[in-house]
Amino acid sequence: MTIIPYTVNFKSQFIQFFQTAMEEMGFEYIPETKDSDVVSVEAIYQTNGGCFMIACDEGQVVGSIGVKRFSENTAELKRFYVLKHYQGNGFGFQLLDKAVKEARTSGFHSIRLGTTHESNKAINMFQTYGFYQIARYNQDPYAEVFMELDLRESGS
Repeated sequence: MTIIPYTVNFKSQFIQFFQTAMEEMGFEYIPETKDSDVVSVEAIYQTNGGCFMIACDEGQVVGSIGVKRFSENTAELKRFYVLKHYQGNGFGFQLLDKAVKEARTSGFHSIRLGTTHESNKAINMFQTYGFYQIARYNQDPYAEVFMELDLRESGS
């Protein structure tokens, strides 16, 4: 598996991957509303200190992770998915590590995320990495658990 920056060349493949990831989790893909950022990755993520990376295996997108500016010193982790077949092999941790390093390099002081209670494996991985739970910081109706990592501390 390789982790590379998203480019528009991967747009159709990424959208296909994203639809599959949503189906695997029991969610509907709705590009007109809640998933509108998926069709505008460059404008939403790859500006203003953010980034978006994809994990590929034999040319196929199997994972993704995005970092976008939330405020002056805070980034937000978004669209972190790994297809079920590829979970449990450290690919998610590699994506997370790459995203955190990119956020730190971009000068952010902290990185936040929101997820669901059902994402136990992801929550455990975030905690292992050093994230800790915080109060709700946004109005995302799909998120129930909110976490943050201080990027100024030494570590991963």
